[in-house]
Amino acid sequence: MGHKVNPNAFRLGFFRPWEANWFANPKDYTKMLHEDLEMRRVILARLRNAGIAKIETERSSNAQLTVTIHTAKPGIVIGKGGSSVDQLREDLEKRFGNRVRISIQEIKQPELDAQLVAENIPVGSTVHNIELTLGRGGQLVRSAGASAQLLAKEGDYAVIRMPSGELRRIHIRCQATIGQVGNIEHENESGGKAGRS
Repeated sequence: MGHKVNPNAFRLGFFRPWEANWFANPKDYTKMLHEDLEMRRVILARLRNAGIAKIETERSSNAQLTVTIHTAKPGIVIGKGGSSVDQLREDLEKRFGNRVRISIQEIKQPELDAQLVAENIPVGSTVHNIELTLGRGGQLVRSAGASAQLLAKEGDYAVIRMPSGELRRIHIRCQATIGQVGNIEHENESGGKAGRS
């Protein structure tokens, strides 16, 4: 029996740190987790064009929430004279009721960040090993010689033509590998008789 492991969970603590650093009592955990997820959705929706690679959160014991935004375009996040980041902080404080501190980390080489490269795959490219659900790893177009084509990007979704001709809408933050799976001639092989050498 195969055991599927989330690619992020497989690397946590070894190659990749946790994106949320906080501890909660069991009765508060669910509420805080949903706050964390909703806060990430709000930030990603508001800063869609800022080239955000990841968002880290940390909660201290004095009810302060520290949000670190890793971005390729810090000027868009900060805004003119810091107005954009101040507005975001005020909105998050109003929405979640905690004091929020926002720090912005610039990504020096965005071409080396897998998330940013995946978001900027040009329309018309062939892709394979496509993530269907965020963070679950590649689930579509994985067999030998297979490839899908990126047809369009519409808001938060990309339209992809599968090898069968079916069109699918997949979230723009889902990752994929550019190119075609190797061993293209696999479909031309015939099994022949048993014992073939």
